[in-house]
Amino acid sequence: MDYTIIKAILASNVIELISNDKKVSLQEASDLYYKSNLPSLLENDATGLYGESAWYIYSKYQPK
Repeated sequence: MDYTIIKAILASNVIELISNDKKVSLQEASDLYYKSNLPSLLENDATGLYGESAWYIYSKYQPK
């Protein structure tokens, strides 16, 4: 099954969480997201993160 749309929605939600938590703009939060470990974790279907909440995914956030 292709989870592309679900992953895109989750990524968007996680970026919003980063923005709110770090008190930065959505653009800055997007930069932080794409520089972190999250995109590779979310892209890997073996992690099963596509079935988790944005909050759970954000809890795995590790800046690089």
